[in-house]
Amino acid sequence: MNNQLEVDNKEKNASDQVKLVPYGESILKNIDIDSAKVKLIKPRSKRSQYRAIINWLTKYQPNGDASNLEKVKGLLETFYHLCELEDYQRASNILFISLNTSPHKELYNQLYHWSYYRELVNLYSKLLGNLNSSLDTFCFDGLGNVYNELCNYHEAIHCHEQVLTNVREVDYWQWEANALINLGNSHISLGDYSRAISYFEQSLCITQKTEELVSKYGALVGLGNIYNSLGNYTRAITYFKQCLSIIQEIGDREEATEALNGLGIAYYSLGNYHRAILYFEQCLTITQKLDERAGEETALCNLGNVYHSLGDYSKAISYFEQNLTIAREISDRQGEAAALSGLGIAYFALGESNQGIKYQQQSLNIARKIGDPAGEATTLGNLGNVYLHLRENHRAIDYYEQELAIAQTIGNQQLVGKALGGLGNAYCSLGKNDQAIDYLQQWLASAKAIGDLAGEGAALVSLGLTYYSLGNYTQAISYFEKDLAITQTIGDRRGESDALFNLGSAYYAQENYQQAIEYHKQRLFLTKEISDQQGEYKSLSNIGNAYYKLEDYHQALKSYKQSLVIGKEIGEPNNLDTVLNNIGNAYYKLGDYRQALKSYQQSLTIVNKFCNLQQEASILGNLGSTLIKLEQNLKGLNFLYKTLEIFRKIDDIYHEAITLYNLAEVHQKLGNYHLAHEYCNQALAIATELELPLVQECQELIKKIKSNDK
Repeated sequence: MNNQLEVDNKEKNASDQVKLVPYGESILKNIDIDSAKVKLIKPRSKRSQYRAIINWLTKYQPNGDASNLEKVKGLLETFYHLCELEDYQRASNILFISLNTSPHKELYNQLYHWSYYRELVNLYSKLLGNLNSSLDTFCFDGLGNVYNELCNYHEAIHCHEQVLTNVREVDYWQWEANALINLGNSHISLGDYSRAISYFEQSLCITQKTEELVSKYGALVGLGNIYNSLGNYTRAITYFKQCLSIIQEIGDREEATEALNGLGIAYYSLGNYHRAILYFEQCLTITQKLDERAGEETALCNLGNVYHSLGDYSKAISYFEQNLTIAREISDRQGEAAALSGLGIAYFALGESNQGIKYQQQSLNIARKIGDPAGEATTLGNLGNVYLHLRENHRAIDYYEQELAIAQTIGNQQLVGKALGGLGNAYCSLGKNDQAIDYLQQWLASAKAIGDLAGEGAALVSLGLTYYSLGNYTQAISYFEKDLAITQTIGDRRGESDALFNLGSAYYAQENYQQAIEYHKQRLFLTKEISDQQGEYKSLSNIGNAYYKLEDYHQALKSYKQSLVIGKEIGEPNNLDTVLNNIGNAYYKLGDYRQALKSYQQSLTIVNKFCNLQQEASILGNLGSTLIKLEQNLKGLNFLYKTLEIFRKIDDIYHEAITLYNLAEVHQKLGNYHLAHEYCNQALAIATELELPLVQECQELIKKIKSNDK
């Protein structure tokens, strides 16, 4: 506390500026302090305090680049001097001074708006228990909201419960409704959705009786947020749209950001990214106009998430960087951690794994430092996902186990489920399928218990994929069908698209190609509806594969060509070689060897740019076979030898055996029986070791060679 005030005479007078704080003389009048009578105050120590108050209010002048906190420092110092004087009534009046903001906000509200949460803790704590029960209720309410922002949810709940007790004693229904809303929000943060819903519904019941719109809005926002978290997005949208109707009546643009943000999250989760962007951009525009930095930060973070999902990682990084800048400016450590986590995920998606991990570690350090267990658990899960993708399964398991321990400690069942899911997927990657299924079944049960439809669907997908990897396609299909039903129930179009893809893939693996085509065609129709060209491209390719297996090469060729057109449009250089190779295969089967050769050559040109030896060898083998069909035997054999060399280099003995058999077959036709016999024996040895059906073909070819060599 400084009793002396330094004034920078180089700055313009406050009267020459648009002042954020009302003029000092008007504030002195408001709190009933007469400058002329201060000299009569005794003792001297008390008189010094009042003189300091007058100086802070009339002479303090912040620098031109001062932070918002420095701009109101005169008021804050006045508050603390009054508290030292134990003049708590006047001190409380300072909190209610209306600032020259747009719209006008009282000091305590503006500090919350600026995210100066720790400053507010100090202010409320100074007043608590020093005046009357009404002011105590006000302070408990403020502390509860601030502790919620600081992730101290249990302390927040304690404060809001105290408010609820106080207001029920005096039958103050409006405060009761708000206390119930605040309790609901704190329980959301703890993942206790059933209790949160109970609080919001109690609040809504009160507001419907009294027709009080602001509290009704708060209760509806809370319910919308819960159903977003539970994956019931259509229900969430219903609540948020009711919120917007209320906003039109009360005309509070700042309040509208919560509903717009909620709608954006719902549509984002449903895969309707462009609609989500519209809502987040509206939210961003409003918060920027109102200089609502915390809201602006949230909107930027959400836009970063959407563009990440769209695969526009550079744009996502730009939004996360803006998000990070604001979070640091307003000292929002939780927001800073979220921005760093977003950057980590985006850089990892760009293939910059080390940079991605670095950002996640920074995010983790902040979450631990500020005591945000939910944020810590989430970031540990993100790191687990990174290492799972890098196939460092044991390291991934370590992170998931840490995530699980924290989630269980704080009782956040949704995070518990995600950790169980991560462990299941990691053990599946290790080939420990019994453990994997056990964890995934626990995740499924946990999601069902709390009504988390999104989590339930994700657990069903993981179980389906696990059984798929085990070759149990019937069980996989059962799980994928349940996931499909959930995505259709909640209106998740992209999730529905993924479920149709999984079903198509499972039926393809089961060799039920007609059923596979049916599901991939349903997905194709859906991808067109939601403007998912990537999904459309893959669906056409998969339809082509199924027709190829059915030996309907004309239909296969038609689907492959359509896939190629879309692949070129969306810039899919990494996969176009596969489509061109498939086109070549279809032409080969149709006997159009020249068109097949052309397609294989185009495919080889692309694959050579990306150093994919496996794919290069396959295409070289196809070129060799095609050239031999065109009676260009020496060229064809040359390609087959190159194919054999690569398969041996990458230790792919399965395809090595097939290539050796192809060479034996060619040499047999050319009359080179000694070479044919040698290659066929090598192929037979590998096929016998691997127990391949090729064994019988080799044995028959050997008999043929011996017969011709007589």
